[in-house]
Amino acid sequence: MQIIKTVDTEEILRLEEEEGSSISIKKSEGKAQVLSIFVQKDDRREGIGSTLLFAAENILYDRGIRSVTVDFSDMIKGMEAFFENAGYIIEEGAPIISVNMKELLTSVTARKLLVNEDDNLKFVPLSELMVEQLEALMDGMASYSVNLGASDIARFIQEASGVVFDKENRPQAFILCSDGDESIHVDFLAGGKSANPKTIVAAIRGMMEYVINEGGARTFETLTLIGCNKKINRLLEHVLKKGIEPDIIGHTLYAERIITSKHDLEDTDIDEDEDEDMEDEWQREIRKAPMQRNILWKMPWHRISGDALGSDEQTVERKTSAGRASSDKIAFEKYEELTEGLTMDNTVRITEENLSDFNTYLPADVYKNMPRPFYRGLAVKDGEDILAAIVWEYKNIEDEEETKAEIIWLDGEDKESLETVIEEFTNEIRSEETEESYFEFDELPAKQKKVLLDAGFSVKDGESRDIVMRVSQIASFPFASKAPLPYIRNIGTLEDKQFKRGITNSLFHKRKGLMEDILFLPKGWFDNEISSCVVTDSKVTGLLLLHKNEEEELYVDLLFSVGAEYKIDIVNLIRFSVSKAMEKYGPDTKVIIRRHSAETEALAKTLFPEKEGEKVVLGERRED
Repeated sequence: MQIIKTVDTEEILRLEEEEGSSISIKKSEGKAQVLSIFVQKDDRREGIGSTLLFAAENILYDRGIRSVTVDFSDMIKGMEAFFENAGYIIEEGAPIISVNMKELLTSVTARKLLVNEDDNLKFVPLSELMVEQLEALMDGMASYSVNLGASDIARFIQEASGVVFDKENRPQAFILCSDGDESIHVDFLAGGKSANPKTIVAAIRGMMEYVINEGGARTFETLTLIGCNKKINRLLEHVLKKGIEPDIIGHTLYAERIITSKHDLEDTDIDEDEDEDMEDEWQREIRKAPMQRNILWKMPWHRISGDALGSDEQTVERKTSAGRASSDKIAFEKYEELTEGLTMDNTVRITEENLSDFNTYLPADVYKNMPRPFYRGLAVKDGEDILAAIVWEYKNIEDEEETKAEIIWLDGEDKESLETVIEEFTNEIRSEETEESYFEFDELPAKQKKVLLDAGFSVKDGESRDIVMRVSQIASFPFASKAPLPYIRNIGTLEDKQFKRGITNSLFHKRKGLMEDILFLPKGWFDNEISSCVVTDSKVTGLLLLHKNEEEELYVDLLFSVGAEYKIDIVNLIRFSVSKAMEKYGPDTKVIIRRHSAETEALAKTLFPEKEGEKVVLGERRED
């Protein structure tokens, strides 16, 4: 067999067989670690892999290196037997954890990580590290016995990997990520000597921002990591505490062999053909080498073995893909089993699994919104008959503000069924530590009002928070009558990634509009032609988002702008969207402007000082 030694430096040894099979090895401090063994598919089971390994061991032996190790996943078929037959002693290491990305992105605590930044900490991705910061990363890795070189850094996702620095520019946490098989892999996550959980959270936030910008669950089906650090496992437990069950899809295996003599390779010739251009070739091989999937080759996980999330269960199975959402549709998985935690036998949750049963019962807009993550529904049924139902949306569940529940819809003629559904609703929202529940209805039948009063709600007539106007009315106001400036454009001109970054920017400035789940809504959810944006230096610094409901009304979902000229930008966003709405929908189209916060109420009072909301029935209740 002809073998070519393409790289042999102080750190890397790479051998290549004439048909393209290869082995790459990293050398450090008198030891060696196998990074990858790649054998062409048609040449497998011909002894090529063993020959490459033994030839490499002979070269290492001549260099005075006696210990050779390798980490790999037990999910890789045949790899354990290969190394056992080569004389390696194998130990089981840490579990490989897989988390469904949809569930992670819709979890309460994960959303808190995304929006609650710590001003004292800054995540700097690899792509933006200055020279001194890069040196800090190298030094930090060295403290974990990780010899990180420039070629190593190139292997990781530059925007998802990085360092967390404090105000004094001292490194506090490190995260390194790679991708593959529609997953993002956290290969390394650790804190510095003076780090605390907040620094690890900041590192996770930096990685998750990249995931969101790249399309979230539509791009990455799962997040995988190695359960090797007990402190980080406890943090992971906290993040996943709201009903997410991570899978243990495998374990890392650690193999080691002490070379005591050279192998006899009579029919093998090794040629010296080192090429400077080949020194980074091993880095590209690692990405495709099946042996390395789901593990970080440079970390000694075997020394930190232990159970992930306190579980002894081993499940070596992969979740099947549920498919990817289209650009204009959002679909989230059901949040719980239909009857789990309910106290009444005839009560069910309304979920994606049974939503079609309520197609003709729920109002069209409510039915459309039910799959969204913060909408919940309960119903009392007698066989196929629906006796009563309630739908609500959680508010501020991811913020430091009080968690609230807004009742969106309530229906039922039977008093006992109404009482049951309200009782179950109360139990549900209090289990989520909700501080207040409230509603705003156009009308409230006497029977429903009595049940709500008995349940502790205060009920009164009042003014709606919604201002309802015609497009032509808004266009007639002086501030909206002028033509918008040319730098305003519709969001259809934005790339999806650019749009997501604009949404992230608005959330970081504490602006989420009407949508609790705005971070997860695709661009197609909004009207791309009349929704408008401001782009400054390729960054989205202003957004006016609208969507049309089932009754052909336009809802203003988000109005956001930052920068020195933000007030002027807001006016021009309105001018643009009003002009486009006139063209597309006509002057009589209704526009719903919701005064959902102190800021929007003040803005509405400034822009439409004479406009009031319709008369409605209001109710609220403080929760115990």
